[in-house]
Amino acid sequence: MRIFLVLLMIAVFAFADAFDDGMAAGKQGNYEDAIEQFTQAIKQNTNHAMTYYNRGISYANISDHSKAVEDFTQAIKINPNNAEIYKNRGASYAKLGDRLKPIEDYAQAIKINPYDAQAYSSLGFLYANVGNHSTAIANYAQAIRINPNDAQVYKDRGISYAKLDDHSKAIKDFTQAIKFNPNNAEIYKDRGISYANISDRSKAIEDFTQAIKLNPNYAEAYYNRANSFCDFSEYSKAISDYVRAIQLNPNYAEAYYNRGLMYEELGEHSRAIKDFSQAIKIDPNNADVYNSRGGLYAHLSDYEKAALDAHKACDLGDCGLLQLMVKNGRIHD
Repeated sequence: MRIFLVLLMIAVFAFADAFDDGMAAGKQGNYEDAIEQFTQAIKQNTNHAMTYYNRGISYANISDHSKAVEDFTQAIKINPNNAEIYKNRGASYAKLGDRLKPIEDYAQAIKINPYDAQAYSSLGFLYANVGNHSTAIANYAQAIRINPNDAQVYKDRGISYAKLDDHSKAIKDFTQAIKFNPNNAEIYKDRGISYANISDRSKAIEDFTQAIKLNPNYAEAYYNRANSFCDFSEYSKAISDYVRAIQLNPNYAEAYYNRGLMYEELGEHSRAIKDFSQAIKIDPNNADVYNSRGGLYAHLSDYEKAALDAHKACDLGDCGLLQLMVKNGRIHD
């Protein structure tokens, strides 16, 4: 009996030492060492949820999310009432590209702890990611009720409102987000887009300009300000911004496309075709660009090239130009 107790104490101390060493290694960012120590602890005690949980955290920190999910799942089997384990498993499922299991895990975490603002905001983001913006907004609202001072939640809810074309509410949320985080260029850019969508282009330009002041290398802000300048027919300013956006992001297909549309409007057809062609090179699956280039070729009476673009656009799901050319006798069906 005494020998058994001695062996038991040895195992207990071995487990405690390995667990503590794992925790210390994790805090120092030595995740491989942490995993090794937690593995040693599990050999001493296979029924300790927090050992699996912390090893799962270490796996997640080295981006081995499959093993992280395995450990979080084992921890849940041992202790099914810990909300943090569900949240972390949900986060690893999301990193693995699963779009439904993370929702289930965060929903379960909320059942366990209905006062966790971060869980509601994360669940809102997950619903937004699958296009369910109404449910996302409801979860963001819960998060805000618990913590009304989180700029990110207002920003995310604003994006969902914008996706639902409720730009007035989006602007209200972006404005609230700016109050809590006035130095975030992305929020100004997002609010600027909503202002542009309700045709308040002066305020849109103000917001894009502020975003650029906060981040002079923000390609999206230049691109969106260029679009607003086009709406005011301030083409020289628009060109300057499109150029800067493309300098910052040489693969910005939308910037080439919209600059091409502007050049076409100005009658600079060769430049327009060059920009359309570059946009297609970057993104060969955008039917709108083929239709625009094809339409311009047709306007220039180059019906052979126009037909090629019209057929390509139709292959991508938009047969409008092709049908028009058939109707006008430029292509024989």
